[in-house]
Amino acid sequence: MFTIYWPFFRALCFFFKTLWYDRNKFEVIVLKKFLILTFLFVILGSIQSVSAGTISWERSERLDDTHFKFYIETYDLEINYLAADMNVVNGNIVSITEQNGWRCKRGDRSIFTHDGIVSGHSTIATVIIELTGTAHYQLGNVKTAAYRCFEDHGYFGPNGNLLTYHDYRNQCFDSNTSLSSITVSAGTLSPSFQQNVRNYTLEVENNISQITFRPTLSSVKSKIISGTTCNLNVGSNTCDIVIEAENGDRGTYRVVVTRKNVTLSGDNTLRSLGVNVGTLNPSFRSDIRNYTMNVNHSVSQILFTPVVNHSAAKIVSGTTCNLSVGNNTCNIVIEAQNGARNTYVVSVTREDAPKSSDATLKNLVANQGTLAPSFQSNVFNYVLNVSDDVDEIVFTATLSNHKGTVSGTTCNLNMGMNTCSLVVTAEDGSTNTYYVIVTRQKEDLEPDEKDYVEVTDLKVSIGTMNPSFQSDIYSYTLKLKEKVEWLDFTYLVHYDSTGDYQHGESYRCKLDASNECNIVVFSFDKTQQKTYQFKVEYDTNSNEELKPGEVENPQTGDGLTTTIIIGMIGISILAGVIFKKKNLLHKV
Repeated sequence: MFTIYWPFFRALCFFFKTLWYDRNKFEVIVLKKFLILTFLFVILGSIQSVSAGTISWERSERLDDTHFKFYIETYDLEINYLAADMNVVNGNIVSITEQNGWRCKRGDRSIFTHDGIVSGHSTIATVIIELTGTAHYQLGNVKTAAYRCFEDHGYFGPNGNLLTYHDYRNQCFDSNTSLSSITVSAGTLSPSFQQNVRNYTLEVENNISQITFRPTLSSVKSKIISGTTCNLNVGSNTCDIVIEAENGDRGTYRVVVTRKNVTLSGDNTLRSLGVNVGTLNPSFRSDIRNYTMNVNHSVSQILFTPVVNHSAAKIVSGTTCNLSVGNNTCNIVIEAQNGARNTYVVSVTREDAPKSSDATLKNLVANQGTLAPSFQSNVFNYVLNVSDDVDEIVFTATLSNHKGTVSGTTCNLNMGMNTCSLVVTAEDGSTNTYYVIVTRQKEDLEPDEKDYVEVTDLKVSIGTMNPSFQSDIYSYTLKLKEKVEWLDFTYLVHYDSTGDYQHGESYRCKLDASNECNIVVFSFDKTQQKTYQFKVEYDTNSNEELKPGEVENPQTGDGLTTTIIIGMIGISILAGVIFKKKNLLHKV
């Protein structure tokens, strides 16, 4: 037993011992001692399958004073690979010469390989060392191999042979790409699974949109690359389970999965049809496809709310329908599950735009003189004074709505008072008349009857006058439906009994707590005075605030409807008295 293990003990001692050499004594030392490295793989190795034996520097030769040759040899070993760290302190390795088919790769480590297993005694290489003084040699981290696959400066097979990479992969790595079983999340494989059968079929219901495979590998060195889940369309689907062996080879198990069709519904009818405006005619019924409806002009778009009978049907178009004036066709299109389409038709008539009832003017200008009061669209009574050489007045009338018409813009004048009527007709036929009382007379003449004064043609902007105006009645009641802040009056003042001297006047009265308006006129010589009193009465049920200068639905004395916003032009107001300056009197 001691004889068997003695070589291992000796190898360990030399392996961990630093050997010192003296250049002058080296020959004697070599004769007395030699270095033998012996190892057992269990103790030293990281590479398997090496039998017990020795690797030694058994023989040496002195070449000169500084150079020595050693022989690296094996005894009782089966080996085709040797790797070790070789280091000479105070010296260096001059050369390494391979022997007996061994190959050496030098770098950080010296690696020796042989194409095939070497048994028994073999010289691996000769090493020439140069010493520079007292030196020592270190040999460490020794590794050997035989009868196994490894890769180190070449690819070696299990018989120790040097291989190509392709052969190395095939001989040294598992090539198993098979499965031992496959289970599926739905359906049943056909035929039943067998390891050597690579193609299968499977049928699933329409509601299955994905299938999961659970494959079991035959070799633990293989792996699943892909195919454990497979998304399914209706009809045929190819699902591949791909396995990769240890050596990189790949194999495939193919499952053709058929996802069943369903019987598709052909129901493309509606359960109900709502509309956001108007009413369908006739009332909706699923089997009635055509309807009519009318909407007013303000409706430019109609929205339908259709509800399908079958949950798999869908609305393709027609929930919104834009409308032009006149007839419009709105189509609501429904598509059944099987693709069949159906259309519900609604014929919608959109009314013409309502005709304008605006029968007012935006502006009114006379080619001679100035209107009093200033023009306002909702004031319909005016006065105008011109000299005796003006025998015609031309009005420029601007319509508030361009679709209306106006007549009476030219007015021929006689001497004295003339009434010019401008009739505005709206698009819908309704009318309004603007009255302009034009007085034509000579200037700078005095009447013979200087103490004469009389008022005619008096009109008020709003309310009902009671009694109707007469020159010789001086007290009146004005009935108003709404409270106002101002009242506007127009009238003619006569300065003689012949009617030769007259003048159109206007007067704006601001209402106060007394609710009274007084119009005072004087004769030419101021000796005669007449006062016309107007008492305003309101509807007792009205509690509205005063509306400055604005009244809705007013009535003038002649029954015209108006809204008043006017001011004084060319007149003076003093203590409720209105009078014309002397130079404004005219004589025919």
